[in-house]
Amino acid sequence: MTELQKHGKLSETAVKKILFDLLPVLQFIHSNNVIHRDIKPENIIRSSTGALFLIDFGISKEVSGSILTKVGTIAGTPGYAPLEQLRGMVYPSSDLYSLAVTGIRLLTGCLPQPNGSDALFDLTTMQWTWKQRISVSQDLETVLDKMLQDFPVNRFQSATEVLAALQTQTIPPTVISPKLPTNSPPTLNIQFISPQQSVSSAHISFTEDLGRGVMLEMIAIPEGTFLMGSPEGEGLDSEKPQHQVTVPSFYIGKYPVTQAQWEQVAGLPKVTIDLKPKPSYFKGANLPVEQVSWLDAQEFCARLSRNTGKKYRLPSEAEWEYACRAGTTTPYYFGDTITTNVANYDRKYRQTTVVGNFPPNNFGLYDMHGNVWEWCEDCWQENYVDAANNGTALINSDPRRLFRGGSWFNFPKRCRSAFRLSHDSDELYDIIGFRVACGVGRTS
Repeated sequence: MTELQKHGKLSETAVKKILFDLLPVLQFIHSNNVIHRDIKPENIIRSSTGALFLIDFGISKEVSGSILTKVGTIAGTPGYAPLEQLRGMVYPSSDLYSLAVTGIRLLTGCLPQPNGSDALFDLTTMQWTWKQRISVSQDLETVLDKMLQDFPVNRFQSATEVLAALQTQTIPPTVISPKLPTNSPPTLNIQFISPQQSVSSAHISFTEDLGRGVMLEMIAIPEGTFLMGSPEGEGLDSEKPQHQVTVPSFYIGKYPVTQAQWEQVAGLPKVTIDLKPKPSYFKGANLPVEQVSWLDAQEFCARLSRNTGKKYRLPSEAEWEYACRAGTTTPYYFGDTITTNVANYDRKYRQTTVVGNFPPNNFGLYDMHGNVWEWCEDCWQENYVDAANNGTALINSDPRRLFRGGSWFNFPKRCRSAFRLSHDSDELYDIIGFRVACGVGRTS
């Protein structure tokens, strides 16, 4: 969290507020049989409205049955993950353990890993030492101690219990010597992101089965307000003036549309125009599709919508930039600079690369910088003078259509979050592809 980086540590009041905001979200996630498995400060984001939401569900797991476990898979961040998780088993209380460690990290400013003089856990005594570093109220200390119990059954058994304990400070009795179960759950098909503080506003990401083993992963993006465009001293006149935009929640593809996904959808019945099943110059099932025009992308969305009953479309330019930035304000979601270790650009790799080959942003989206440009829904406008502030696409009489993100061919400055270009809707190049978006409703 940037607040931790700015202040070094947070007050007890601030940490309690964070717990009160996140516990209902965790309860919602667990009630839908999903365990996050990687709760830590870096995976908690505060929106411009002040709301908190969890990100990075890349290792989360769906579980089933009355006993929630995952055997044989070790995942999580050392120091934050409880012992049973490191042995390959997870429970709702495993997330509660990680949340407690997160709270202690925020209170002390110290890392939980058992190394260094300021570590919060002593490997010699196998004891937490955080209370030697900071004094908190007895009520909060008691709650955190119970969340940090070694045995899962000795902890609170739900986020609701923790919330009730924080509100009433009545701590349920513990039991001892649990026997850990060993059954395995199915793999995860859904992902949760909480854009608001209330449980009802959490969203479920989903995976669309396109057939023949080809999947389309859609990530839930929370509603929020951000500054669109580039600030003074960065970028071009076409990216100005920087202005505030509020974007409603939506879904967007985790990756650019791949050639395998394109071929599956291109095989569906025609809606308006014909589609080539293999249009790309660079060939590979998991490479992004390219040499597709804006009109081709529209036909793809139309066929996919008719086949699935969901309204697929191209993202608006505002949605695209909001999703790319993922809460950041720097030129790239990586920071002020970019290298070819984190994105495919500047002809370093001489062609497109397999999607997901570079680190994702805070929303879990890949290849937003480089690889291929991505078509947006909007018509071109020369700048943001009198631009809308509600996140919708601009439709005017200009025949040119926008694309964003840079490509494998382009210089780094053209890969910035705010950079924008356009071509006519029927043009196609080996540097331009797209990713799809959709809302929450159905077309039928």
